[in-house]
Amino acid sequence: MPDHILGSGKRQRNRSSCEIGADNALMDFLVPVRQTSEGVSWIFTDLEPALKVRHIGLALLVLSLSACSGAADVSAATSAPAGEAFTTPAPTPMPTLILPEAAGVAYLAAVCPMNEAGTTLNATMQANPVDIVAAKRDAGLYRDSLRSVIQQMSAPPAAWPAAVEKDVSDFIEGLYAEMSQAETLSAIETREGIIASWNAWNDPSQPYPAHVASQKIRLKLGLPADSKASCA
Repeated sequence: MPDHILGSGKRQRNRSSCEIGADNALMDFLVPVRQTSEGVSWIFTDLEPALKVRHIGLALLVLSLSACSGAADVSAATSAPAGEAFTTPAPTPMPTLILPEAAGVAYLAAVCPMNEAGTTLNATMQANPVDIVAAKRDAGLYRDSLRSVIQQMSAPPAAWPAAVEKDVSDFIEGLYAEMSQAETLSAIETREGIIASWNAWNDPSQPYPAHVASQKIRLKLGLPADSKASCA
């Protein structure tokens, strides 16, 4: 649009495409009249279109500015705030597994002291007559060694291999029963009571879950079935 229509003959600021579009709509209702040193003078072709064009021009201007404003709003909504950093969540770390060879070493390190304490208790109970003091003492030591194995195998430095994970769990459950039996024997005060408790504990007709699970672990980890030889 000519400069004097906008209010002056001076160069105007750079305008947006939305403003230019509104001006072009108004130009359709203007015709040039005369050439002057200041430029071409423009007038409306007649009064009625002039009145109409005011409404049309205002409507176009409002729509144009609304479209520009909407585009700016969308741009602002989709842009990240200045200085804001996007972070990618760290992946969940995979558990560290004990290699079979290392698992065998860890297993023997845990159970060999227990086996030694069990061997000592067995020798004490085979004496004739049974030494009550020694039996109670050795039963207490065996109980404590069982507790130590449970603690070590329940919280290893790394996860047990998947092949023996269930067997380790069964072994630990069996050791709880063993620890209970050892505690009972260590608390008995009479020779007859100690012998009766020992015989019930070692009844061959009763299953020994910890021993069964132990043999499964030994086989899968490539360890000898002989618990004494493997701990020598």
